Amino acid sequence: MAVSASGNVSLNAVLGQAEGLDLGITKNAAVSKALSNAFTTGTAVNQLDRLFADERTLTATQVEQLDFIGGGLTDVLGAAWAPARLKFLIIANLGPNDIQVVRPSNGIPIFLAVGDGEQIPVGGVLYKSWPSAAGIVVTAGTGDLLNVTNVSAGTSVYQIIAGGASA
Repeated sequence: MAVSASGNVSLNAVLGQAEGLDLGITKNAAVSKALSNAFTTGTAVNQLDRLFADERTLTATQVEQLDFIGGGLTDVLGAAWAPARLKFLIIANLGPNDIQVVRPSNGIPIFLAVGDGEQIPVGGVLYKSWPSAAGIVVTAGTGDLLNVTNVSAGTSVYQIIAGGASA
């Protein structure tokens, strides 16, 4: 089974000033940055062989605990999702409420400590990438959980895409 993936993050921004300058002269400062990762099939550097993607709905103030090993999640082909190493994680908040992504006790160490996490506003995206051969180790029973919480009333929807390696 072959897998390939690429992720790109780019920013083009311009800060301009037209007011207060003589003769209608404008000043602009531009910033441009593009970052990318490309993955091929395997378990080494810049490689993965597992892919998970899903759109999920959270009820009001629901905390959903995703179990990456033995938690009933299935990959894009319907097989059990159980990576030994995580290579990238994307979570997009489709709204209508903010969500939080948190490392619980026995959580995957994508954040420095248990209880650490990030709030993702409506329309926001969390993108993390670990292209090294080591990736982020996923360990059954001690490091395989991830919590996603709807922080408000009403339902909220998010999409999650993760790439991993079997070894």
